[in-house]
Amino acid sequence: MVDEAAGRRLPTIRLMDEELYKANSTEQIRRFYSRIQFVPYSFKELKDLDHVKISAMYCLNMVKYVTSLQRHYVPEDIFLWRHSAAIDTWKKCYEDQLSKIRELQETNDGLREQLAAKDVEKSDVHALAQTKVQHELEEFERSMTEKEKAAQETHLQKLVQVQTELDEYKQSSKASIKRLDKEASRLREALVAKESVVQALVDAHQKEISTLKATCRKYTTTLDAKIGTNVDLHARVENLEDELNASKYMQEQALQAHKSSRAELFEVKKELQML
Repeated sequence: MVDEAAGRRLPTIRLMDEELYKANSTEQIRRFYSRIQFVPYSFKELKDLDHVKISAMYCLNMVKYVTSLQRHYVPEDIFLWRHSAAIDTWKKCYEDQLSKIRELQETNDGLREQLAAKDVEKSDVHALAQTKVQHELEEFERSMTEKEKAAQETHLQKLVQVQTELDEYKQSSKASIKRLDKEASRLREALVAKESVVQALVDAHQKEISTLKATCRKYTTTLDAKIGTNVDLHARVENLEDELNASKYMQEQALQAHKSSRAELFEVKKELQML
């Protein structure tokens, strides 16, 4: 069943056999599939590299068969079939697919004819709609021209009114500016007079402050002297308190001695009376 076209492709397929045999990674297997423009249905489910290579071998065998028929269609689950039974099943599937393709081509031809008719109808409707839109656009432009004229007249009237109001505002502004200048001159003179009074008060306060500072220095000197005197007096008071405490202690000792002497005297008197 191999024709000249298939014979011309077989050397390339043999090279692909060798490439697939030497593949040692999933990425190389993926590149192999991209070269033959086929991705197996369960490629993502195959985790083991040997299983991937076995599946790719089945896929490559089917590609050889498809090449011999000068076709490039491979069912999604083709690598799940086995040996001769897989070939027979695939042949039947291929013939069914060819019949479906012919039916789809006939359906497409009918749809193309219907589409061409619709295009003609759509062109007529588009031309009619374009004419209607053009007419409506002209009417709209005419109405807009009249509206623009009326709007321009209204705008000119508003401009004249605004210019009149602006002139009146300028006149009133000039009068207000003159009045404000006069008021500013009066305030400036009053400010100069107040500044003179304030300066005089400041000078008087400065003089009073100098006098107060001198008095404070005098009082400070006197206070320091009094503080020194008070310190001496405080020391003398402390000495006198110490002497007083010592005198009290001596008096207490003398009192105790006196009491003891009187007790002894009383005992002596008592003994004398007994004698």
